[in-house]
Amino acid sequence: MEKRFNFLGEELLGRSGNAFQYRVSITKVNTIIFPKDVTDTFELDGKFIKFFVDVTKKTIGWTIIEGKTDLQELNSVRKINVSKLNGTATFSIKKLLNAIKVNLGSCRRKIPVFQYKDILIGNDINYIELSDEIK
Repeated sequence: MEKRFNFLGEELLGRSGNAFQYRVSITKVNTIIFPKDVTDTFELDGKFIKFFVDVTKKTIGWTIIEGKTDLQELNSVRKINVSKLNGTATFSIKKLLNAIKVNLGSCRRKIPVFQYKDILIGNDINYIELSDEIK
């Protein structure tokens, strides 16, 4: 069985209790929402995000693209714009949900995010498992 870890950065150790849990939500209109604590902690505003799917495992993943990027790589990413109003970042993932044949039917809140190291992609992939979320 594969070990899974939930590492926290040193800057998060001073927070009381479980104040920071890396979780996302998916709305009934097929958008994924990264909450304010996530966008603030990882300083996501202005960075780029690339989404992935694993069709057989009904999993959606993403990686944050930082630093040097070439034009070809930028064609397959989305810019993260954090809302000035509430500090969240929202993306449509309807195409991804359709690809893995998942119809949530309603909002799913606080979905735990796991991390996977992928040698071929070269970045850590954050992912959520939706197989238990199927309606």
